[in-house]
Formats: sequence, C-alpha cells, structure tokens
Amino acid sequence: MTQLRRLDVEAVLHEAYPLFDFSCFREAGGRYSIRFGSQLADMPCVTVVGIHGDELSSAGRVRSLGLELIDSFIDS
Repeated sequence: MTQLRRLDVEAVLHEAYPLFDFSCFREAGGRYSIRFGSQLADMPCVTVVGIHGDELSSAGRVRSLGLELIDSFIDS
C-alpha cells in the first residue's frame, strides 16, 4: 500500500459503499486484512485476510476490491 494509507482505504470504501462499515489492518508479513459488515443490510462482520498491498494502491483498485468482497459474501 504505497499511495493510500489505512484510513484512506477505509474512507474510500465507506464512500463507495455507505451501507457497510469497513476496517483495514496491516497483518504480520506485510499483507492486509479488511473487516466489513452492515447492520442495515443485516450482514454480520467478515474479515478477509491476505490482501496484497498492490490491491490497495489506488482508490479505483480499492473500490473494485470492495465490490468483489461484498459480492463474494452475498453470493455465498
């Protein structure tokens, strides 16, 4: 994550998907995890681990990742 900081990632995700709450954490080994959920959509919190920093390098990539995470949870 060279260009966006952790709080920037959370802000981009919340702006793009306002019904969801997001938290971004740096894990041991340099990977990241994103925790998300939505009380309004009756969706419990889920944590996705092992996210490479490249996926968080721009606002566009962060928005795409957020949509992918939400879609994969809804589809399961």
